Amino acid sequence: MMSDGSGMAERIGKDTWRIQGRTVTLPVAIRESLLAISVFACSAGAARSAVADHRLTPLTIAGRGFASLMFVKYRDSDLGTYDEVGLSVAVRGPARGAIGAYIVELPVTQSFTLEAGRAIWGLPKWLAQGTISDCRSGVQARLCDGTQSVLTAALDVRGLRIPVPITIPVVCWVVRPDGPDVGELLHGTARIRLKDLRIGLGGARVVLGEHRMARTARALGVSDPPLCTAVARMTTELGAFPPLGGHPH
Repeated sequence: MMSDGSGMAERIGKDTWRIQGRTVTLPVAIRESLLAISVFACSAGAARSAVADHRLTPLTIAGRGFASLMFVKYRDSDLGTYDEVGLSVAVRGPARGAIGAYIVELPVTQSFTLEAGRAIWGLPKWLAQGTISDCRSGVQARLCDGTQSVLTAALDVRGLRIPVPITIPVVCWVVRPDGPDVGELLHGTARIRLKDLRIGLGGARVVLGEHRMARTARALGVSDPPLCTAVARMTTELGAFPPLGGHPH
């Protein structure tokens, strides 16, 4: 069953944590990873229902919201090697602030990054089983929670290839899932560096199970053909996620 791994991390300095006998100091470096992401259109109501803080407003165009399904294979990072699947909704921050991604679900395949993610950044990580593998023109993925299938996916990108590395600032919003500051709204910006970037229309086939995450993903349009899909090699550094203060009503 799903495990949140809460209560095992200790903060020992301003930007330093002790987790499972290891020291983690911010910023955390991601030196080599494979990223694949598909963007889907969804109803504005479904987007609103998926966001747990009223201060975040789903981004909509012509009455439609936007969700993304992300797959990352971390091959070399300060948090180890592991696979991660992210389900998020495009939102605008408080007072018509920055546009970014509100992270709804973030299953991972290793316990160390689970502990670090929840304690340091308030990320909604939980322990899952599965694999993400790269293939000739994209990635294939399988995600399970114990014996229950969450999803299988095949992302196939044959469109535009960007021949030079690019850097993109990405804004993330999360609501802390547990601990003494549960419900706290946090945000952070990471400058992700992408190499071998390929972007194409459509490009993903996702089969969803009956797991809780799968039901949320289905409501967010993830079982439909995506608007676009991208695959790239990614490096970045992840610093602190400052809190905004207050809690959702």
